[in-house]
Amino acid sequence: VFSSASLLIMPQVASAEEYTGTGYTFSYPSEFALASKPVKTHLDEVLVKQGKRQIGVVVDRVKLNRLEDFGDPNFVGERVVKSELGRDGVTDAQLLSADKIVKKD
Repeated sequence: VFSSASLLIMPQVASAEEYTGTGYTFSYPSEFALASKPVKTHLDEVLVKQGKRQIGVVVDRVKLNRLEDFGDPNFVGERVVKSELGRDGVTDAQLLSADKIVKKD
C-alpha cells in the first residue's frame, strides 16, 4: 500500500537533478551523483553521493491504508531519523523538514 502523503527531508536547491522512481520523483543537488548499492534491500531505492555526504530515498510496502494512521509527517520523519542513527556506519542523520503533500489523481 502506498500512501498519498510523502516525506520531504531535503531543502530546495538552486540547481537540481531528478530521479523518477516507483510513484515518486526525487530532486537532488546537481553536485551529487547517482551511486549504486551493492545489495537491493527495498522495493525501490536511490542513493546519491558527494564525497562523504549521502542522500537517499527508499520505498517499502507498509500495512497502513494512510500514512496518517502512523503519525503526522514530523513524527514519521523523526522515527526514520532515529532508525537511521541506529544503523552501523551512520554517524549523522537529520530531519530538515517534513510536510504532507497530497497527490491529486
